[in-house]
Amino acid sequence: MAFIQHGDAGREERFGFVIYNEQTMRIVLCIEIDDGRYRHTSPEIPNDGERALAQRQQRLRCKNSIVRDMGGQVIEGNARTAMAGGGSGMFSFAMLRLATNGTTAAETELIATAIGHDKPHARPFATIDELIDLQMAHGTESGPTLAPSFDTGAHALPERGSIAALAREGASAFVKASPQSEARYLQKVLDDWASTGVFPKMRSHQANKLLQEGGLIERRADGWHVTPRGAKLGIIERVVEYDGVESTRCLYPATCEKAVRNFLLRALED
Repeated sequence: MAFIQHGDAGREERFGFVIYNEQTMRIVLCIEIDDGRYRHTSPEIPNDGERALAQRQQRLRCKNSIVRDMGGQVIEGNARTAMAGGGSGMFSFAMLRLATNGTTAAETELIATAIGHDKPHARPFATIDELIDLQMAHGTESGPTLAPSFDTGAHALPERGSIAALAREGASAFVKASPQSEARYLQKVLDDWASTGVFPKMRSHQANKLLQEGGLIERRADGWHVTPRGAKLGIIERVVEYDGVESTRCLYPATCEKAVRNFLLRALED
């Protein structure tokens, strides 16, 4: 997270990722990752209803307005059509919104080249690298800057050259994710099973009840936790934050999906 400011009033706003000019602190590109909580409610999160969803969506629209007030361009997704829809004017910086629902791809030159899109103008998606180069061509002398109070050293990502070197030395970390990094929330797993015909349609709260009755997970005041028996199957848990409130959720790596599915199928037969 990084804070940027604009104008004499010192107006500040928080963004997920910020790329800036190190000498002038001038913002070049902001990136926001919009996960499913901005599109729908989650039955796995306590008290997450339509009102909470509306509040999240309102904050999203508010941030878009702030970016435009600062002279920035809001780009919804990295499809080239989204860029074209933003107009051809000169912007002080850009904010790129990337959804986690499969509507974006080839977000960086490294990924685009790896999947065979080595001709930039022929790609259906624009990379972050392209957006940086485009914004730098507009100039970086004026516009929003990082807030002076922001500790760049404590929050900075590795230099681009360091990331590229890591990719060359250990490509598996970028191309082949670890089982835990591929872990998914239960509803996504259930939806995939249903779409392939290996499991009947089911909502996560129904499956959670069966898994709890079987001793694999348990519900506590702060959310869902994995039991020792569930951990043996490979189920993991993660603390997430929604609207400033932390809760615990269970995730299901690919390595444990078959065992969990077989368990649920047996439970349904009983």
